[in-house]
Amino acid sequence: MPFIPENLDDRTFEDLVSEARRRISAYVPDWKVDQRGRTARQWSEYNTSDPGIAIVDVFAWLTETLLYRLNRLPDERMYVEFLDLLGFAPRPPKPALMPVQATMEPTGGVVSLLAHELRFSAPGEDDDIFFEAIEDVHLIKANLGALLLDDRVSSQVQDLTALNLAPDQDYAPFGEARLRDRALHFGFDTEIDAATNKPSPILGVSNEGRLRIYVRTVEEEAALQPASTVPGPRPVQAAQPTSDVVWEGLDEDGQWFALEVAADRTDALRSNGFIEITLTSKLAPQVGSATDGVLRHWIRARVHATAREERRRVRYVAPNAVVLVQWRTYAEERVGASDGSPNQTFDVRHAPILMTDDFPPSVLVKEPDPEVWELVEDLGDRRGRDDSPGPRRIFTVSPDRASIVFGDGIEGRIPPSGTNNVFVTYRSGGGAVGNGQKSLTREFAISDIRTVEPLELATGGQDEEPIEVARRTAPGRVRSLDAAVTASNFEALALDAGAARAIALDRHDPRFPSAPATGAVTLIVVPEAPRDEVAPMPDQTFLAHVASELDRFRVLTTELFVIAPVYEDVTAEVVVVPARPTDADRAREEVAARIEDYLHPTRGGAEGDGWPVGRRIVNNELASELLRLESVGSIRKLVLHVRGETFDCEDVEMREGAHLWRSALHQIGIERGDR
Repeated sequence: MPFIPENLDDRTFEDLVSEARRRISAYVPDWKVDQRGRTARQWSEYNTSDPGIAIVDVFAWLTETLLYRLNRLPDERMYVEFLDLLGFAPRPPKPALMPVQATMEPTGGVVSLLAHELRFSAPGEDDDIFFEAIEDVHLIKANLGALLLDDRVSSQVQDLTALNLAPDQDYAPFGEARLRDRALHFGFDTEIDAATNKPSPILGVSNEGRLRIYVRTVEEEAALQPASTVPGPRPVQAAQPTSDVVWEGLDEDGQWFALEVAADRTDALRSNGFIEITLTSKLAPQVGSATDGVLRHWIRARVHATAREERRRVRYVAPNAVVLVQWRTYAEERVGASDGSPNQTFDVRHAPILMTDDFPPSVLVKEPDPEVWELVEDLGDRRGRDDSPGPRRIFTVSPDRASIVFGDGIEGRIPPSGTNNVFVTYRSGGGAVGNGQKSLTREFAISDIRTVEPLELATGGQDEEPIEVARRTAPGRVRSLDAAVTASNFEALALDAGAARAIALDRHDPRFPSAPATGAVTLIVVPEAPRDEVAPMPDQTFLAHVASELDRFRVLTTELFVIAPVYEDVTAEVVVVPARPTDADRAREEVAARIEDYLHPTRGGAEGDGWPVGRRIVNNELASELLRLESVGSIRKLVLHVRGETFDCEDVEMREGAHLWRSALHQIGIERGDR
């Protein structure tokens, strides 16, 4: 066992006394010879009246007391401490992310905000859920008024403005023909300045501004490409693919000039992500041949090469986009006053404290002089920035992340006495509670921002890893410290990279699935998703991220492929008799929910940790799962429909490869029990 079991020592008082008595003969000879040559027993009396036995009893009693106290240690806390020592504490909660688009007053200029200044709330089951920008925000005070396509084939430009706003519609951003100089034109509305009777500059008085565009692409399951690594030495820096798209702006002479691309995380509009374009004051409003006849500021994305494979389908492009994250920053929250005593603890108002590497909690003690105190994991730690003599200005966060703890004057300095002089800056939030949110209430007053609308549901939130799960996965993580050799190594490391589920197939190459491939490992990854999502699918960016994270752990002779699962639809036709006549509606809902949970890729299966790849559906096992429901009395019919076939009281085999089940629309019937 890699960890200490619940009962650390089960010896009783009688066991300890018996063990000690057995050792007497080993350590004390039965006979000794005195100076006159006579022999006598050295320890012949084992009754409780013997002083030696009395001492044995006393020490056995003291030892039993210590064992009792040892076994009273909480099992959960013991596991946490051992995992911490190994560097594998339960994974902290992750906050959900949500892309949003801001609609601005088109007066020209740049709005710059700190991340925590763009705040929102959303209704939760118990309390409100808070969101704020994940990083500092820079918005251009101009809105997208037209989106036009010049595909170099049609006689006129195509207006994609309405299509870009239509839900569940997609389009080819550069047309279907693979020709050079195809272009997607972005026209930003401008206002006429009443004072000068001229169009307002898009950047106002600024010479430069950065425009962030969020691109949502269409990534069908069949279009997802395996993210792979190449056997051999790893490059010092991975080479970035050369983009076949350039960005340009229209100046006052009607000429296109190059714009700097600060970042392109979409692979030239091929995957979801952000594009950051640096705009300059050289942009001027124009009415050109490639526009719809309205005076606007224009930029364009132009294809300058045709060598790369064309697989671009876009649902929408959204300028002035921002990523919100499900947390709230509390700056210098006053938590109380130090009284000068050792081991002081101060509770924060919005527990739990979210522990992140980029924004750890900080403490400011303002009296007598303002001093910043440093966060440490252990108050006995001697490392850090504070090199002053004596105890260090340090604090730690309590295990439940609800309070901050100061030292005793030896291990950590005692904060000086004062009046309300202890302030904490921290973030609070995270967890799966943020997933699926889309209704936001604005909590800031900035007149230049008209509205902020969500583009997608919030996703990616994850609760703190339960102790039981950490206990089960820790051995695999320990074995994968330095290298990924076995299939279980890759699975454990993929979970650390952000996957909710990972299944490794050894000697498997997705390009040649029917033949064993020595040196190839295929990793099927399932991302975090809202609970009602029956078939979570990764996107191309996530596949590439996992492949990149695991590349540094693979051995040089291994080629790793990271792929998405292939889901097979399962429809269940079930007729049940409710346990009570009043349970009919409840039975219908619970049966459908239990089938979805049982087949789910991350919480399905007999163990509740995800349906195993390659495992068939056993009809009797599924029936047993349904009969465990309190609302179900008996099952009259259980038929499964898969791949156009009907399986009546039969098991359903799964296809080979990266296949998992997807629960489809079930037919749940109710019958009376007297027939």
